[in-house]
Amino acid sequence: MTKDAAYWIEARQRVIEMRRIDSRHELVFGSNGHKYQLLKLVSEERLSDFELKNDVQIPAEYRSFLTSFGAGGAGPGYGVYDFRKVDSAGVEGRFHLTDSQEWPDDDDDPLWDLPGLLDISTSGCSHDWWIEINGPQPGTMWVNAGDRLLRSDSFGTWYGQWLDRVEWGLQKHKIIADMIASEAKISEIATACGVEPREFTRDGLAYLRFEGIPGCYQANGNCIWSYDVGTSWIA
Repeated sequence: MTKDAAYWIEARQRVIEMRRIDSRHELVFGSNGHKYQLLKLVSEERLSDFELKNDVQIPAEYRSFLTSFGAGGAGPGYGVYDFRKVDSAGVEGRFHLTDSQEWPDDDDDPLWDLPGLLDISTSGCSHDWWIEINGPQPGTMWVNAGDRLLRSDSFGTWYGQWLDRVEWGLQKHKIIADMIASEAKISEIATACGVEPREFTRDGLAYLRFEGIPGCYQANGNCIWSYDVGTSWIA
C-alpha cells in the first residue's frame, strides 16, 4: 500500500514515542547517529525547484515523506539524509537496471556513477542506500550489498518496515525490562522453575540470568531468560 501524507504524519508521532523510550539512544542500531531527529518539512516550492533544476520528478512516496514527515532524520541505518543537503549530482541521468546486478569489473562502467539514483542513507561499512529517482522503477530502493547492487523494496515499504520493527522491539524491551524490574515477578519465575536468579551487569546495563530453564536462550552454558535486555541492537 502506498504511504500517503496521513501515514507520514502518524509516523512522526511514532518516532517521538520511540525517542521517549530509547532516550539514551542505545537500544536501536544507528540511533546514536540520527537520535530520532525530526527535520523540518520540505516545501512544495523547494521540491519543484529541485525537479526543474535536475529535470526529474520526485517519486510520490518520497515526496509525501518530505512534505509530511520531514527532510530526513530518524530512519533505517544511521537515519535518512537531509534532502536539503544531499548531493544530487548525476540524478538527472537515466538509471537502467530493473533487478539486482553484480558490480562491474570495469572501473569505467557507467553503473559506478549510479545515474538516476539519490544517496539517502547508510548503515556504515559502505552499506549505502539509494532511492531511484530517474529510471524504470521510480521510488525503488537500492543497496550496496558488497559484491552487487541489490534491488530492494519501495521507499515507503523500506521505511515502514524499519518503523514497525523498531516499534515492536522497543515495546518488547520495555515489557521485559519492567518484568525484570519487579522483584515479585523475579521470585515467581524462580520459584516456578526451581532455580535461583542471578543478577549481573554489563556495560552499565542490568541483566537477569536463570540457569537451566528449558526453552531459554543458551549462552555459555547458562540460560538468559527470554532475551538479554539491552544487549542486542533493535533494528
